Amino acid sequence: MTEEKQKKGNPLGLTAMVLGIVAAVLAFIPCIGWLGFIPGVLAIIFGALSLKKVNAGEADGKGMSIAGLVCGLVAVIINIAMIVIFAGAVAAVGGAIDGYDSVMDEAFDEYDNAMDEFEDAMRELERY
Repeated sequence: MTEEKQKKGNPLGLTAMVLGIVAAVLAFIPCIGWLGFIPGVLAIIFGALSLKKVNAGEADGKGMSIAGLVCGLVAVIINIAMIVIFAGAVAAVGGAIDGYDSVMDEAFDEYDNAMDEFEDAMRELERY
């Protein structure tokens, strides 16, 4: 059997595909989606290396390489989007807390002023 007809295999492509699928699935799970970032990046790296070997004729499995690359990219993009959304939410909550603090400060100042006026009025009543 000649070398061209033998299956060449593509462990990098298979690894990229598995990591890409795992990363894509993890990316869609709330609260733990960030765990898909590292496998996503690894899937992109392994997929690119595997695709390079396939194009050079050193390995088979172009579909696995592309699937790993695409799934890894999807997972990384989703993770980046989630980080941006989370950062925006944290900033919005921080702004709301600052607003709440200023409203509460005003309320306490008004309370202190009202209590001072009340005490002044009580002193006036005690004089009579």
